[in-house]
Amino acid sequence: MSVTEEHSAALPAYSGHPFSWRFATPLFVGSALNPINSSLIATALPVFIRSASGFTLVVKRI
Repeated sequence: MSVTEEHSAALPAYSGHPFSWRFATPLFVGSALNPINSSLIATALPVFIRSASGFTLVVKRI
């Protein structure tokens, strides 16, 4: 018996559905919402930093 025959005999038969919808749905939703979440964090983070540190940003116009 060759190595490939031993290896193929140990593998289960492929059923056509490797992941159920209960596993795949959160992955799809999470990857779809990730850009929105990143944008919200990126726009809110400077506000949080300024309010927490008491730092005010003064912009001079020339």
